Amino acid sequence: MLNSHIVPDDITFVSLLCACSRSGMVTAGLELFNSIKTRRSGNPNLKHYACIVDLLGRAGELERAYEFIMNMPIQPDQAVWGALLNACRLHRHVQLGELAAHNIFNLGAGSIGYYVLLCNLYSDSGKWDQVIKVREKMKEAGLVLDPGCSWVEAKGKVHAFLTGDNCHHPQAKDINVVLEGFYEKMKEAGHDGQDCGCIDDEADRSKAEMFCGHSERQAIAFGLINTAPGLPIWVTKNLYMCRSCHSLVKFISKVVRREISVRDTEEFHHFKDGECSCGDESYWEEINNKR
Repeated sequence: MLNSHIVPDDITFVSLLCACSRSGMVTAGLELFNSIKTRRSGNPNLKHYACIVDLLGRAGELERAYEFIMNMPIQPDQAVWGALLNACRLHRHVQLGELAAHNIFNLGAGSIGYYVLLCNLYSDSGKWDQVIKVREKMKEAGLVLDPGCSWVEAKGKVHAFLTGDNCHHPQAKDINVVLEGFYEKMKEAGHDGQDCGCIDDEADRSKAEMFCGHSERQAIAFGLINTAPGLPIWVTKNLYMCRSCHSLVKFISKVVRREISVRDTEEFHHFKDGECSCGDESYWEEINNKR
C-alpha cells in the first residue's frame, strides 16, 4: 500500500495488529502501532489500543499490558479491558483478570460475554465458588446463557447438536462409542481424566458443561463417522470452547490425521497434527522462547 502511495486507514491497521497478535509478533506489532501517527498523521484510536493489549496479553506479558493501559492518553473502554480479561483467562491470572472485570462493569458494560469470560477465568482456575457468585449476578441482571449448540456439515446437510440432547440423535450410540475410544486413547497416552472427559464429580461435570456444553465433541464425532477419511471437518458452536474440549480436539486431529476447524464465540480454532492455531499456552511458551 505504501509503495502505491495509498495511506492505510484505521481498519487496515486493526487488521495488521490482529495478525501480529495471532502470530506472536510483539515487536513488529508495537512498531506498527507507533507508526500510526507518522503514516496517518493522526492518533491511534481505542481499537488500536485494544489490539496492543491483546498482543501483549496473548504473549503472556500481562503486567506490561496493564501498564500500557494505565499509560494510555485516552480513557480505556470495555474493549480494552476486555482484551486484558481474555488474556488473563488464557494465562489463568485471576487477580489481574478480576481487576479488568471490575473496570469493565464500572463502565456499565452489561454484555453477557464479559460475564462469561470472567466465569471461564474462574472455572479454568478451579475457583467454582466464584463461578457461582458471577452466575448469581448474571441472574440478577437478567442475563441468560443460551444452551450449548454445535453445527457440522456432512453429506450436504447441516446437523445440530444440543447440550444434553444427544440421546435423541439416531447415531447417538455410534457417536458415544467413537468418543469413548478417544477418551481411552488419551488416558493411555498419559492425559489426565478431565482432559479425557472423565470428570468423576457430578458437580464439576455440571460446572464444566455450564459454559461450554461440550457439544462440539458430538459434532466432530458425527463428522468423523459420516465423512470420508482425510477430509477436513468444520464445526461452529455458540459458546466458548473449554480447555478440556480443546485438549481433546487437538488429540483427535493428531490421531485421525485430519484438519478440524471449530469456530466458537471467541476464536477460530484450526487443529492440525495435534496443534491449534489459536495460541494456547503451550504455543505462546514456544513463541516466547523464540523472541
